[in-house]
Amino acid sequence: MHELLVQGSQAAFILFQREKVIVQNVLIGAVLEAQQVAFNQASVGRTLPVLLEAKGRKPGQLSGRSPAMQAVHLEAPERLLGRIVETRILAARPNSLSGRLFGPAAARGAAGGQGLANAEVGA
Repeated sequence: MHELLVQGSQAAFILFQREKVIVQNVLIGAVLEAQQVAFNQASVGRTLPVLLEAKGRKPGQLSGRSPAMQAVHLEAPERLLGRIVETRILAARPNSLSGRLFGPAAARGAAGGQGLANAEVGA
């Protein structure tokens, strides 16, 4: 390719610019991914309110969103769908967090309780 650049052709210049943009995009993507992983890792050990939105891929699993819109997966009874529950974050992955119910919701969830107090659902 460098021979083409020496010749000064417009096509060679365009190819060089295209390769430069591709390399820049790859580098930007790598930096963004590293920042996302670091941000998710900083959540491990914290307790976050999570809005449970849907069933997860695994039986007994629900998925939801943290206040920072991170995807969070946890084991929880289906009756908690649509609720905001306190969740202890246990692990971070590049695109999601995993956790477990924490506080009164955890006790009621394990005991099969039917309702949550207003403080537990963020109301």
